[in-house]
Amino acid sequence: MKDPNLDQIKSDAEMRKAAVTKCEMPGCDNKQSMYRGTGSIYCREHQLKTADRGGYGKMGRDHTFHRDDVCECCRQNITEDPRWEKAFKYFGINLPPDQMEKTVHEVKRRYMHGDHQIRTSDGGDSSGENIKNYCPLCHWIKTVLFDDGRIGELIKEKLK
Repeated sequence: MKDPNLDQIKSDAEMRKAAVTKCEMPGCDNKQSMYRGTGSIYCREHQLKTADRGGYGKMGRDHTFHRDDVCECCRQNITEDPRWEKAFKYFGINLPPDQMEKTVHEVKRRYMHGDHQIRTSDGGDSSGENIKNYCPLCHWIKTVLFDDGRIGELIKEKLK
């Protein structure tokens, strides 16, 4: 993961443009980051949430920036899950600390789901207000219960 302290500042021309251009994250009114590199179309807060800087966000998939280690439904904290030790032992994994940190981060990034409460095809966006962070079990329960393939009446009522 990149050390954000080593990020390079944009050129004068790039900084003038960034100073008047909004962050491209839906719902964010901040100006774009003054730093070059991945996520420079976002404000600094969102830029630091990109996966290569230790966050969970993937460029072009704005809903991933709202992922967290704790499920909003069951409150499971993936960091405290006892299955980590069991899985590493089962697979015989014994990595150096820096490689272990990268591996754990990538698993956590893929494990938690950023779920659109209102699908984008139904007028929803990828703002923090429309994204909920769920573990896989809660996400699939919600998907089946509310017929997320098509927005169901249950969720329409719940969102009112």
